Amino acid sequence: MNPTESYLERTYVDALAEHGKLMVVGRCPAQSTSQHCGLDIPPVPRKVNRVFATSCDVLTPMKEKQVLLTSHRKLKTPVRNLPLWVVRQGASTLTKGNVTGFQKARRTLEHSDRNDCQRGS
Repeated sequence: MNPTESYLERTYVDALAEHGKLMVVGRCPAQSTSQHCGLDIPPVPRKVNRVFATSCDVLTPMKEKQVLLTSHRKLKTPVRNLPLWVVRQGASTLTKGNVTGFQKARRTLEHSDRNDCQRGS
């Protein structure tokens, strides 16, 4: 399978006060564009597939140090009729990557909070 690339613009929405949720909305620039927000987007290299996506991750706090993550993805790939097992494996990989990233961010924040408390005392 050929390597894959994607360009994705993310918008972070803090709707905790209004809706009790934190959202990350992502969208790819149009397939035909060569620039987005002042940045050049090079042509797709030979033997590389470019994936176009829209995404929305919603984090809903449940209780202390626990959140519900709801992820929506819509992908447009140059590969037609992907077998279901490939889609499942891709979804699993994306989900595991998201969870790992959130856990790393949480550990970083916890470490930062501990350091702030130690400095303040």
